[in-house]
Parts: sequence; C-alpha cells; structure tokens
Amino acid sequence: MPWEYVADGLTHTLAVPSQVVVNNAESYIACCLAGLGLIQIPYFDIRHLLDSGELIEVMPDRRANSMEMSFVYPHRRQRARRLAEFIDWFEVLMQPHLE
Repeated sequence: MPWEYVADGLTHTLAVPSQVVVNNAESYIACCLAGLGLIQIPYFDIRHLLDSGELIEVMPDRRANSMEMSFVYPHRRQRARRLAEFIDWFEVLMQPHLE
C-alpha cells in the first residue's frame, strides 16, 4: 500500500517498498515494535503505545487524512428504531477518540 500524507492541503501518495506484508492491525503493530520499519495506522490503534513511549510519531507534519467510519447493516425498507438509536449512541461514544 502506498504511504499517504497531506502537505500544503493536498493529499499525496508515495510508493514505499516493503519486505513484510500483513493483513491485520495487530501484526502490523507487532512488526513495527520488532523494529521492522515504520507503519501508518489509525491513532486509536496505537495511542496506548505512544503514551507509554513504546512507539514514537516520526512525521507528525505528514499525517494522512482521517479514515471514514461506516456502519454496515442489512437493508430494510425502514431502518429499525433500535438500530438508529445504537448508531447515534455509538457516534457520541466514539467522537472523543476520533481525530
């Protein structure tokens, strides 16, 4: 995957060669902790590692745009009130943790 970052208000991508390919965040983080290179991952996945000093942010001025979050649910003619309430509750719950 290319490295994405924002500079001067524009989104840029940079092809970066890699020696390891993983398919989940836990493995990605483990590779970084093992010293295998830099990672670009959502902040909430590594906040505790940044707070503890196990990882450091090396390019804070070259962050990627925030990722969108989506709810996926079966299509119905009308969305259940229970589902709408859950989505509203979850949005309030998650907002402080998203940049």
